[in-house]
Amino acid sequence: MIDEVLKFLLDPWMWALTIISWSLAITLFVLWRERRNSYLVYSHLFFLFVPLFFFARALECGMNVLDGLLAWCTIMISEVLVKIIPFAIMLAFVFGYFIMPLV
Repeated sequence: MIDEVLKFLLDPWMWALTIISWSLAITLFVLWRERRNSYLVYSHLFFLFVPLFFFARALECGMNVLDGLLAWCTIMISEVLVKIIPFAIMLAFVFGYFIMPLV
């Protein structure tokens, strides 16, 4: 697990992606504070969590992680959970942008 985290942290492309993503998140947050549009909040949250998605994609699950009673691979479970976050944010964006004005 530590090797995979170090592999992610030492990759210059992941650093560039993280910096660009968080810069966009900060920019969208500042724009939201000025304009108060709901789609800016959801876009801000999307770009805030994009690095977590790519970190989850970088993880590799080996079944030798857990020995004994547990048969689940905790890395695989956490990877699935982190991959759900961008999908949930996109659904929230669509809901907030298209559905909420109708209510």
